[in-house]
Amino acid sequence: MNKKILAVALAILFIVTAFTACKSKLDMTEINGKEYPLMTDKSGNTVVNEENKVAVLVTDREGEVLTYADGEDQTYWLQLDGDYVTDDQVQGKLYKLGVPKGWTGNKYGRVVKDKTDENCYIKFTQHAELKAEETLETYLDIIDANNEAVGEAINDPVQLAELIKKNPSFAAYEGCKYTHTENTGTISGNLSSEIRIYKIVDKDGNVIHYTENYYFVSDGVVYSVDYACEGGNGYDESFNFAKYLGQNFTFKAPKK
Repeated sequence: MNKKILAVALAILFIVTAFTACKSKLDMTEINGKEYPLMTDKSGNTVVNEENKVAVLVTDREGEVLTYADGEDQTYWLQLDGDYVTDDQVQGKLYKLGVPKGWTGNKYGRVVKDKTDENCYIKFTQHAELKAEETLETYLDIIDANNEAVGEAINDPVQLAELIKKNPSFAAYEGCKYTHTENTGTISGNLSSEIRIYKIVDKDGNVIHYTENYYFVSDGVVYSVDYACEGGNGYDESFNFAKYLGQNFTFKAPKK
């Protein structure tokens, strides 16, 4: 073979192998035991539609993404059985929760603090549709009344003694102090919210129960984002749930 032709052939081979070696590998995400290359939007978020289906990129046998004539990536929809969970987020049809360092998302849609036996967690909850003439405030009146009754019983030794006679497990609250705080704020940008904070401290000042709930209404339906430390597990006074929500919670109202 002519030396010049051989040199050109080798150069072409080098270029081809170089490009092959540098070809970027798609990020794969495991869903129900199988890996998929998921499509993301301009912000790097996985695309999930109103039917709880996630957008998956279509690839050839070589792992290259197939495109339409206009250059747009080909995709198809994959039905999710539950919330979509990755290392850094938990995403459902209506919401997304970020997963901070030291926490893990689970298949039940909760963001759980590590090493707490899943007793310290953050979750999104859909409650109920408001009835005619009902508001978020009136909806919460019943919840507040029930919690205030529990608090009075814990703070009153006489009432607590009666409860212990009926249920010995209430003895764990002897000498404890219950506090209930109400406030207002905004969530996910501009949604008005009613904030409820419940805290139980034992006689030594240790937190044995803590919950923080942000209730809000969208299209007549009550939702909340909740932070709980059951049994005081994982409670950290420095953890700012309001700040977490501002940076890590997104709500997407359902389409009418």
